[in-house]
Amino acid sequence: MSYLTVTAHYFDGEMNLRSCILDTGSLDERKTGDVLAKSVEDVVKEFGLDYRKVTIVTDNASNMISAFRDRCCRISCFAHCLNLVVQDMLKVDDADFQSMMSHCKILVRHFKHAGLQNQLDRTLKQECPTRWNATYIMMESILEQYDKVHDILSNFLESCAELN
Repeated sequence: MSYLTVTAHYFDGEMNLRSCILDTGSLDERKTGDVLAKSVEDVVKEFGLDYRKVTIVTDNASNMISAFRDRCCRISCFAHCLNLVVQDMLKVDDADFQSMMSHCKILVRHFKHAGLQNQLDRTLKQECPTRWNATYIMMESILEQYDKVHDILSNFLESCAELN
């Protein structure tokens, strides 16, 4: 099941930025450009807005681009574009960097699955490729608690050695 949410962002009379959700609905059909365009147009009309005076912000997917071409003004989401740049940069051809990133993800996964998170002041955060700053947040969560993580793993290894 796919969902589509249409939000509005505008300035009120005092020039304060306001945001609201106009509609969230399920899409029973494939999310083609025509289906998306019709769904958004229905919401725009329901709120009495002029579709030609609306600016739509979307990701860069081809269905989103085709949905609003020649219908209204469509611009690419800056956060999405930034995420694509960051994800591309993180693919740097450096074995040491890639090894560090891989080991950070494994470390966080181990803490989550082994129930070791509850021994930390703050939980370790896992990287998520759809959020542009998630890699930074993951590495920051490890670095901020490096000594505590080290102590927990050392104690874990000692207890395993005692069992053998």
